[in-house]
Amino acid sequence: MGKSRDIEEIYQDVVEQLMANGIKVIACSTVFIDENKFNGSNEQYVKFNQTIRKIATINNIEYIDLYTILDKAVSDYGWDEIYCADHFHPKACGYQIMAKVLSDAIGR
Repeated sequence: MGKSRDIEEIYQDVVEQLMANGIKVIACSTVFIDENKFNGSNEQYVKFNQTIRKIATINNIEYIDLYTILDKAVSDYGWDEIYCADHFHPKACGYQIMAKVLSDAIGR
């Protein structure tokens, strides 16, 4: 039986495959979610995001921190404006924020 691969190995392999095929890779963090509804999830998300940022740095690709961007949006406008009632899935406003950031990155 083979060794189980961790998220860092898998993510690195995907980035390498995309870059080998001439695809512009933009690494994105996880989204921000409500710690009150998903206890412990934000801690895990921070770890995932550190791994994603590390891979972006190693591969000299852009990293977009959607986690911090959406955290700020929730702080500025409130959960009900940015996320659905589950505080996990974005509403139109949340998607608009992400779309703007991502379209800017794609255009660079």
